Amino acid sequence: SLVVHNLNAVMAAWPVILLANLTELEQRLLLAAITMHDINKMVDAAQERRARLEGDTAEIYTNMFLEWGEKLGVWDFIDQNYWQDIAYLSANAEAVRGENRLAANYPQRQLDIADLQEIEGFVRLADLVASIAKHPEDAENHKEEEAKVRNLPLQLKDVLQRRYVIRHHRTSENRGLLSQVIHNA
Repeated sequence: SLVVHNLNAVMAAWPVILLANLTELEQRLLLAAITMHDINKMVDAAQERRARLEGDTAEIYTNMFLEWGEKLGVWDFIDQNYWQDIAYLSANAEAVRGENRLAANYPQRQLDIADLQEIEGFVRLADLVASIAKHPEDAENHKEEEAKVRNLPLQLKDVLQRRYVIRHHRTSENRGLLSQVIHNA
């Protein structure tokens, strides 16, 4: 189901990314971050599920992130030197586990935190849209999702308000979710 979740996220967010005229590097960072944003759900060990890129779990998280980046082919898609930029974007895709915006936790990042903050909302949007694909009632209830959208960068809000409408319908299985992804794309 994580594969379907990531496909929903990528396919639904891609038109928005194109409408926002992001650079190729920004697009690659976003796609990598979407792929890696649920890394803690991909592992079996409880210690890895709780790991974050801070404090005494930073080394565990680093090893896990780099290993899964290799397994998923992320480092073939974008230079591994960007791993902390991707980790920053991934960690801030959702607030459920707690955001991690402290610049000191990402000393080897290639971009300024301000530049990453400009694009992190796209990863958040992708995760939001993927969640709506699985649970359309979330969009209908307009509670947590409205708060998430309010916190998106102005550039992204502008694109969403003027040029893009997310369509959804109730689905009961992965095949239905995939057809919904294709429809939105």
